[in-house]
Amino acid sequence: MNEDVRAEDGGQVADADAVLPLPLEFEALYVATQEAFHDYALFYLGANDAAEEAVHRAFLEILNHWSALLEESNLQQQAWAILRRVVISQALEGFRRKLALLRSDIGLFKAMSSLPPRQFDVIVLR
Repeated sequence: MNEDVRAEDGGQVADADAVLPLPLEFEALYVATQEAFHDYALFYLGANDAAEEAVHRAFLEILNHWSALLEESNLQQQAWAILRRVVISQALEGFRRKLALLRSDIGLFKAMSSLPPRQFDVIVLR
């Protein structure tokens, strides 16, 4: 795992090799939750590749914030919250890509898909 990864919040870059070897508690969390995380992501994203990518991104974010998560009163709850946020983010990104492919005489869908996240959310919710 030599790739750089951008965290969902704040755009921090974490080199996965920088934290090797992995903390034993993190490995235990991975073993205990990986299958359930994958099932959850697969249910919402509908494709195995997308689910695997979401789970991978979620665990990288969990690892990136591991020290802070250890101080939480319910680490599992926080890990699930991270997974949910990553799955929602990935689903919205897929929706944006599909939206950009829709035809419109005035280019509405393409313009919507290029909006910053907050403005995109406002337009979609409206």
